Amino acid sequence: MTFFLNALTYATKQAQRRKRALLNDSIGYSVVALSLTLMYVSSGFLYQQAMVDTAQQIVFDMNVEYQALLSDAELRLRAMLLSSVEGVARTETVMFSVMSYGNSSPVIGVVALQEDSAVWNDFTFRTGTGTPRENQCLVVLDTQDASHYPLNSTVPVYIPYMRQGSTTVPYLPLDLNVTGLVSTGIDLSALLLEYSRAPGMISLSQPTVILLVNYNKTMAPILDYLAGVGATISPATLLTNTVVWLDQHMVQQAVVMGMTQSLVDTMKLRLSSALSGHGRFVVGSNLEGALDTLKQYYDGLSLGLFTSLIPMFFLAFVVLQLQGLRTARRRRHEVGLLRTKGYSSGFIRIAQTWESLLVAVLASIVGMLLGLLISVIFLSSGTVSLFSVEMVLVIVGITATITVYASRASYRSVHGHSLGMTAHDPSEEEQVSMSRFVPALCTALGLYKMIAWALDIAPYEILVASGGGLDAYLLFLLQVWLSIDSILNVLGPVLLLYGLARMASSSENVLYVLSGISTRLRGTIGTLASRNLSRHQQRNLQLALVLALTVGYASWTSLALDTTILQSQERALVDNGADVSFFIRGDEDTHVMQQVLSITAVEAITIERRFTLNTVTESISLRAVTPDTWESAAYSRPEWFTFADASKGLTLLDSNNTIVLERLVAARLGLHLGDTVSLYLENHSWSLLICGLFGPTPVPIVVQGFGGSSVEYYCERTWSYVGAQFCELLQGLILPQKRALVRVSDGAMRTEVASAIDALHLPVYQIKTSEETVSLQTRLATAMLSLRLVNVVFSVIISLLGVSALMLATRESRREEIRNMLFRGFGRSSIGTLLYWEIVPLMTFMLVGVLIGVFTSVGLSQSMFQGTQVTLVSARLAVGGFSAVFIPLTMMTCVAALRLACHVTKWRPR
Repeated sequence: MTFFLNALTYATKQAQRRKRALLNDSIGYSVVALSLTLMYVSSGFLYQQAMVDTAQQIVFDMNVEYQALLSDAELRLRAMLLSSVEGVARTETVMFSVMSYGNSSPVIGVVALQEDSAVWNDFTFRTGTGTPRENQCLVVLDTQDASHYPLNSTVPVYIPYMRQGSTTVPYLPLDLNVTGLVSTGIDLSALLLEYSRAPGMISLSQPTVILLVNYNKTMAPILDYLAGVGATISPATLLTNTVVWLDQHMVQQAVVMGMTQSLVDTMKLRLSSALSGHGRFVVGSNLEGALDTLKQYYDGLSLGLFTSLIPMFFLAFVVLQLQGLRTARRRRHEVGLLRTKGYSSGFIRIAQTWESLLVAVLASIVGMLLGLLISVIFLSSGTVSLFSVEMVLVIVGITATITVYASRASYRSVHGHSLGMTAHDPSEEEQVSMSRFVPALCTALGLYKMIAWALDIAPYEILVASGGGLDAYLLFLLQVWLSIDSILNVLGPVLLLYGLARMASSSENVLYVLSGISTRLRGTIGTLASRNLSRHQQRNLQLALVLALTVGYASWTSLALDTTILQSQERALVDNGADVSFFIRGDEDTHVMQQVLSITAVEAITIERRFTLNTVTESISLRAVTPDTWESAAYSRPEWFTFADASKGLTLLDSNNTIVLERLVAARLGLHLGDTVSLYLENHSWSLLICGLFGPTPVPIVVQGFGGSSVEYYCERTWSYVGAQFCELLQGLILPQKRALVRVSDGAMRTEVASAIDALHLPVYQIKTSEETVSLQTRLATAMLSLRLVNVVFSVIISLLGVSALMLATRESRREEIRNMLFRGFGRSSIGTLLYWEIVPLMTFMLVGVLIGVFTSVGLSQSMFQGTQVTLVSARLAVGGFSAVFIPLTMMTCVAALRLACHVTKWRPR
């Protein structure tokens, strides 16, 4: 014990005497702590943003019970009981009702929200404004027959009710006045269909009209009236739900810590206990699904952000090794003195480890404080709440581990030297024994990943195609390959850069070629520089690795951001159909088109008529188009289509008996170009000639069943095209939804065109631009990549530290060489030029980094953006503003750092 305390005391005194040296050593470690802090805070910030942005999508899933009709008094009691539960932020009563008032009329779906509900803010008003009052409603415009009920019209609703002891189901008439037309990101139709399948409910078809009513003003009085006359609404057509919003911080902590199941079980127990004694109240399990969705979403965000930081940490670790080289001479001198004084090896290791821990604590505190400051400035002041004791312990622990490891590595590098050798600087050739197997393995793994991305090879395709029918041994090997392939999605580029840098810096042939660059460009000085390049392999390795990693990481991030932006724009155009789109009400198609074409920035307009028909196996979505105007206004890509006669293209639809069939439907039905497909609607049928195919190529998957194996096809579900003349055959049978697609001239603002269309006061609704249809997932992916640009800045800072540390470390080993050059008459300017041209050939590794960054950006985009789902939007490399700025800026910064390091080195030869 005394021995241990003496070692700690000695290390503490040494640390006090060498404050400046320890402060310099802690710079690199502080950057590591800063990186960890930013990663933690960014993940938490992204999670909070995800919670806010996805609230409207999961609000109706976060309920804890569904049940047939309760009276308004019982609903208020239940809400009060649940509000008192620990962990519940607020509650709200929501009613889902499915009604029909005639065989020829559309199904009516009613969603009743409380008057003070925050959900009203999630709806976008296209016409009208404000929360509906008594006997008023809002019509949701994302349904097929929304045009039946324009603003200020009346919707007759008949509410089925039952009297106790009676088997008849009379109807209570209710006229609802339409006070607004709204759109929402919530798929209310799917929710109503889901609840109609609940136990005790009548299973109904997809609702076609969705109404939003005020629960307090409209539904509560009806419930009280029926209760007063001894009646209730038919439980087979209505569900009441008490939606529970849990405490956001509690949910966040559960998701982050991976304890969602524990939270679900705990909340179920608490909610059930609160409702005990009230037999009519039931606790459901929808909460579990909502939290699972959140957990998967958060895991995806955290994994994406963490994997993006792996190259940065690898670069930081290389810099720590460079700092170890810088302090090696001081360590060797200390070891020699301590051995002379009779201290044992254990004493020396404990003293240096304790000193390293002191540096780690200092670096962690500085890094976390800087991370807190940066997160508050660039993210939000609310990020302060993300800091916790756990975060501090994790960051200090990781930083201390790296610091101690670097210290012990430095000690091991000098422990093998004799006492006499500690006073000298051994050459770099004596310090390093280059292994050929490790870099060759790294290069092979990295090249495999690059080739797999280039050829679109993925092991999951073999696994999916096999359908589990492989031999157990082969299946095990395939799963191992799949695991390695997933890891290489992140580590592959880093391993390739490391392997290439290490192999090239130790290869005489490569060094000879690179040395010739300096010789041809600078003559005598270039020749001397080329000789130094060939002699110093370790310095070549470190410099090449730092340069390649830094520029490669910047290329990967900036290109990924540009590519994601391009993909999101294309995805938005696909979803929106054109630059601007809107739905047309009534039969004023020609008038609407003429008025819209009068707007200066509008180049073309066309009308799509959308409806659904049936095949022998499934329902398909169809779009009736006029080929000439559609091709000039709608957004499409030639590779999406395959025509029987490519020269005619969509003009093959200029008839009422041809169809461009969705590829997925054609694959499932076993149909090809030139075949006919039969479509059905009630008692009517049509046979259409397949003149083309549309959509992504579906992936066949072998499915094993009890009766043997079968092949199923999967890809993104799209639609089929028919000619506008086909709609004439449907008159009186179906009412197509008419959507206008508008192409805007280049350079014009789409939002301004949308505003101009709205100002015309035409019979249109749901005017959208492609920017409005960008998905939530894409917006968050872009936000995550934007935060990664901050990591690029820090990677450049790390590389500057690494280059400086390396140049200062190698300065000591080259002082005799510099003295000799001074003795031979070289000026200090010539020495600086020599040092600079010695490393100029290694700057070619920056180009290697850019090339690998390009492959990584495209490869990860393919594997993460599409995954196993084949989509219309494919991964294509995009070089935009971020790439044009960050890649050259990073390269120029690295060059400037090298010039500065060479300038400092030449003035310190002794």
